[in-house]
Formats: sequence, structure tokens, C-alpha cells
Amino acid sequence: AVLPLRGKILNVEKSQLVKIISNEQIRTLISAIGTGIGEGEDGFNIEKLRYGKIIIMADADVDGQHIRTLLLTLFYRQMRPLIESGNVFIAQPPLYKVKKGKFESYFQTEDELNQWILNQATENTVIKDKSSREIDKKRLKELIFIIMQIDGLLRKLEIKGLGLNDYLNFERSGKIPVFRAEIEPGNYRYFYSEKEWLDYETDFINRRKEQLKKEMKEENLEREEELGPSFQTLNEFTKLFNISKKLKDFGYTLEEYISVAEESFKDDKRKPIFTVKTEKNEYKLYDLKSLNETINKEGASQATIQRYKGLGEMNPQQLWETTMDPKRRKLLKVTLEDSAEAEAMFTTLMGDNVEPRRKFIEENALEVKNLDI
Repeated sequence: AVLPLRGKILNVEKSQLVKIISNEQIRTLISAIGTGIGEGEDGFNIEKLRYGKIIIMADADVDGQHIRTLLLTLFYRQMRPLIESGNVFIAQPPLYKVKKGKFESYFQTEDELNQWILNQATENTVIKDKSSREIDKKRLKELIFIIMQIDGLLRKLEIKGLGLNDYLNFERSGKIPVFRAEIEPGNYRYFYSEKEWLDYETDFINRRKEQLKKEMKEENLEREEELGPSFQTLNEFTKLFNISKKLKDFGYTLEEYISVAEESFKDDKRKPIFTVKTEKNEYKLYDLKSLNETINKEGASQATIQRYKGLGEMNPQQLWETTMDPKRRKLLKVTLEDSAEAEAMFTTLMGDNVEPRRKFIEENALEVKNLDI
């Protein structure tokens, strides 16, 4: 059976039971599952479960992710035995459809698509390094993966107003910061350990409290977390430092990630760091970023790549073949390995207190992929 839910359901983390059961969408869902919710004789009863598998199928965009989280919150808070007994699953629709000539395939992750593109690009391609030695396919794939990581980290740093040169300056100094605080608008201070940052934050808050006491004449103070300086974690710098060491094993450095304008190479005095020769083209490349771009260009040539954001972008036949057919579909089983950790996570992400959620997002934003806004 398929139960369509329109829009976002109620966030049960912030709601009383009376409000939960008065919500039309939740009432429909409870009726379809058959178990009821709550305690007492008329409460939840897993023996009344009407289906062996409850599968959440939502779009891949932000709204779809939010709906999935709201549903999981409902199951965890009001129907937890369904998760504990392994009855709750998440459907895995494909993220990409690729068509090239008569070839047609679906890929569920960006990594799978990149692997396909890399295989296509290297099928009849010779790539040589700065010493004119041919790079074997296994080593090339490892190098491309490193370059892709660098590209992703630099995009994250750009959001924070930082770039590769900022990192390189710290690397040359021999000290890599892990936190950055905005002391005043446009004025930043860097911290090189968690202890150094926490000591500074404590001192800053104490000084701010004293200042407020004078300004407000002993009136009510704001909550302590609002007194601290605005700060950012610099996980990207730490990861770039580790990647830099791996890159040196290939004979390259982060300084070679991107070169200056190609016009300066017209005199041919500078040797390329890669030479790429395909059946039809030959490229001389002067930086690591260009290698990744060239591989993607060659591998995806003559192919049509479609990125799915919503289930509605697939026709009924495609949806059945990729996501719903029991013989071919892929499902993620929702498990509960650590109930204390799960309890804390739902409270952090779905509760009323904004500060822990902000901190969680700040610390984990670097790991996000395929975010559609």
C-alpha cells in the first residue's frame, strides 16, 4: 500500500500528545500503520501492525530531507518499537540518470557517478605527470579523489570568506588554526587548540558580563551563550593539512592546485604538470584543478546526465524500476544502536533550543553533500 503525505507533518518533538493525535496527517498515518500511539490499553500495540515494512520515500531536496526527519521523529518518539524491531526503512531513489548512446543507467550517489565518469575518461586516455611518466589508472583515481576533496574544502572555505592562500600562509608558518573568532566586525583572531579557544571564550564572557553590569546597572543579563564572541570551526584547514601530506606522495603540492592566468605560459617556458592525450584531443595542464575539470569534461562528453531532486521528475515506470520494485530496490533499515545518543540527537535537531542546533550545524556542515537549495 502507498500512503501519500502532502506537505510537512507536525514536529512531534515540540508537541503535546493531544496536538499530535489531532493532526490530520498523523491520524491518517497512525490509522494506516494500525498500531496506535501513546500508552494504556488504547495506546501503541505492535501486534496490530498491518505491514512488515514501513518505507519512507521522500524527495532528495531540502524539503524532502526535512519531511523524512519529521517522520523519523514521530516513529522514534511515539512508535519506537517499530524501529527497535526493524520495521522502518528509508527508500533510496537514484540521484542521477546517465544516458550515452544506447547505454542508460542510474546512480544513487555522486561517488558512483564520478567513478563512472572517471572510467569513461581513462578508457582510451594516456595521462603523464610532470616527469613525462604515464600515471596508471589506480594511482590516477587516487589522485583525482584527492583533488575532488580539495575542491570541496575550498568551496566550504569560500563561504567563510577564506581561500587557499589563507591556508597556505598558515601552513608556511607551521601552525594550523582550528577556530576563528570575530572579535569585532572584520577583525578576526585565530586559535590553534580547543583549550586556547575555550580559555579565551571564558575570559571574553566574564569581561562582557562585567561590562554589561556597568552598562545595565545590575539589571538582568542575557543567557551566557549569547555573550560569547561569534566563532567558526576551521575543520577545512585540518583536512587540507592532511591532504597536503598525501598530495606530496604523488609529487605535487597544494601550491599547484591552481595556476596563474594561462597567458603567462604562452612563451612555453613553463612545463605542464600533466599531459592528457585522448583519441581526439591533447591537453597540456598547468595545475591540479585543470586535471579534474578535464577528466570530468572528457568522461561526460556525449552523455546526458540528469540530477533528480524530486520523485516527481521520474515517470511511474522509472520510479518502479529504480525505487519501488522489491527485486531491484535498495532500502536503508533504520536501527537504534545507541538510544542515549539518539535521544540527544533528536533533542538537538528537533527541539526548541536553538543554540545546540546551531553548534551541531557549524561542526558538521563540512560533511554535507548534494544539498539542494
